Amino acid sequence: MNFSHINIFLSLSGIPYINLKTKDMSSKKNSFSKIFKSNLLAPLIGIVICVIYYGYNIDSKNIVRNQTINCSMQDVPENNLQAICWMRSTILVDDAAGNRYSIEKGQLNCNDNIDKLKAFNYHFERFIKMDSPETLFQDMTINEIVEKHGDYIYANTASGEYSFPQIYLVSGSKRYQGLTVYVGADNKVSGIRYGDESSNWFGSLPFYADIVSLNLFPSFSGGILQSKEDPGSSNIFMILLETVWNLIKLVLVLILYFIFVIAVVIVPLFIVLPVFRFMSGKELISNKIINTLVVIVGAVISYIIIVALTDCSRSLWLLTFPIGIAAAVMTIISFMAAVTHDRCPKCNKEKALLHERVYVSTEKYPERIQDYKKRDKRYGGIKNGYKIYYRDIDYWITEREVTRKKYLATDHCKFCTYTYKYDSYDTEKGPGTIIEEWTRTQTIRQALPEPEPYQRYSSNEIKDENNGAMYDKVDGSDYGGEYIEYQGERYRKRR
Repeated sequence: MNFSHINIFLSLSGIPYINLKTKDMSSKKNSFSKIFKSNLLAPLIGIVICVIYYGYNIDSKNIVRNQTINCSMQDVPENNLQAICWMRSTILVDDAAGNRYSIEKGQLNCNDNIDKLKAFNYHFERFIKMDSPETLFQDMTINEIVEKHGDYIYANTASGEYSFPQIYLVSGSKRYQGLTVYVGADNKVSGIRYGDESSNWFGSLPFYADIVSLNLFPSFSGGILQSKEDPGSSNIFMILLETVWNLIKLVLVLILYFIFVIAVVIVPLFIVLPVFRFMSGKELISNKIINTLVVIVGAVISYIIIVALTDCSRSLWLLTFPIGIAAAVMTIISFMAAVTHDRCPKCNKEKALLHERVYVSTEKYPERIQDYKKRDKRYGGIKNGYKIYYRDIDYWITEREVTRKKYLATDHCKFCTYTYKYDSYDTEKGPGTIIEEWTRTQTIRQALPEPEPYQRYSSNEIKDENNGAMYDKVDGSDYGGEYIEYQGERYRKRR
């Protein structure tokens, strides 16, 4: 099995590794021990990320913390309103009674430029696992729901009705978008109504509802508010410029997203890595147990992150899922190698293995590789109902001398009697020389399209090209004779 692509990935990502191609156990000059010598760096980075994420996540859910503008209705000046944000083409407002609803911009008189307001972010989502609808939000107040899951966009204080479009209720593989909460006289939830049912393929994955309800990544799509988009330009040059710029941004975003997915999967694994480093220092724990725990813990953490991230980025799941799986597998393989590197599998002591190689023999042999290059095809006419094309293909054989040195490698422990011997090889390839060249011509046949069976002479008559019979267009009436259907119309054979 070829592990070269894994080694390249690990070297680029800075993850310590052993050479998986041979068993010479080469390392990156103790980069592992340098990075994690104190066993504190990765957990501290993780704590900082969690604190920043948690602080942003709380502040991003409440829309009334944003700047508001004092307004009034044009036809009812004494009705004081607070303009909160844009809802596409309308404005979300609060009135003096605590009601919240949207209204047309033209119906408002405002003290400031209303275009300064931000817009409601319809990509902002919060997931809640729904075990029992009857007990969901039981004894909770509206303020507690807002603080935990984000603000509402509609409120009717008279009926005690509040609507949360960003809340998804998840049960098994099913999800229900949008939630309306009804509040009783005690200001606590007395009932709920949820939106339409939907589903997706990854909803059938094990523990899907439990994972997405952790809400690990929804706020990466932005807070509940976002900047209001400016109207597009009508200038042709500016439209072309914006199109090119948008394509450049798309490529950059995809590259950054690729890096982001890898980082999101790898960082949590690094946070738990010091635990395994601590275990590797205990002689009672074998390498097999440590590696098994690395696989189990790494797989569980990676699975949770990948499922949550895939659901959060549904439009990019074709990128997210395979990239996340590849990053997780490569990281787990690297950790297995790094944690037990130079650890004796018999006495379980760290930095115990010594590696020696003794030269055995040298083998030289020729290696021949055949390659080819296709030229542009050229037209050769029509023959037997086919278009004929010809293409020349150049072939050549390259020969080079390969030198393969064989060594007897030995790993032995400096604390016990453990010894392991195996063959190790170094391979060098010399410059290549072309020893044979030839050209072959390939014939390509392309079938001609079937000829049209009828030729139209006018809008009301056609001719059968096979027998010369003429047909006249008719309506649905039956006049007797022979009829055909052509291009959705009915024709009668002329007598």
